[in-house]
Amino acid sequence: MPVGSIDGDEALMGATKELETATSKVKELAASLDELLGWPDDVQVELVPPEPRFEYIPLGQVTEKALAANPEVIEAEQTVVKGRAAAKIQKWFYVPTIAVMGGYAYNNAVPLLPRDFSFIGLVGAYNIFDFGKREDTIKGADAQAEMAELGLELTKAKVAAAVKSSHLELEHSQQLSELTRRLVSDIELQKASYDENAADMAAERKAKVEAEMFQADLDYLQALANLKTLMGER
Repeated sequence: MPVGSIDGDEALMGATKELETATSKVKELAASLDELLGWPDDVQVELVPPEPRFEYIPLGQVTEKALAANPEVIEAEQTVVKGRAAAKIQKWFYVPTIAVMGGYAYNNAVPLLPRDFSFIGLVGAYNIFDFGKREDTIKGADAQAEMAELGLELTKAKVAAAVKSSHLELEHSQQLSELTRRLVSDIELQKASYDENAADMAAERKAKVEAEMFQADLDYLQALANLKTLMGER
């Protein structure tokens, strides 16, 4: 006599119970929907999935907006501005320090001197012997500015790579969604020529393909949301 598996029987009983619970819940929700719509209780409502709204966004446009909105790129650009400004300030040490001075005096004590007089003059200072300190300081500032520019380019390249990867993922999910929708349409057209047994198999196949279609639509929406996040949009 064949001996059945206890674990298998328990799993089958559990699955059957879950199926009965889900079926009862569906009937209850369908009756509530018919009541809200004012329809008879025996009306069968078939849900039709909405058509997805695919958006075509050029890769160049996405990359441009992502570079303009990315906080890391903005921070790197500000670092470049600061580095260039620091290098420019260090070069001003080659310019002599000049001060303008002047004065006015009124004399009523010494007859030999003019009664009132004024003067103006310039005072300049320049360090000739600094033993190469200015050159080293300027070279260091130039090196920091170059490093900041290199960091900016690397950051832009990283953001552009992330945008390209997200854009490819969006295109792939869109193609998969379109493919699954064509498969559902083909199965629906072929069901009319099947007999009863083949129609049941076609319905089962359609349900599986529809599940894949809904998953593909969800993946597309997630990929679109990720791409718009990179563009700085919400």
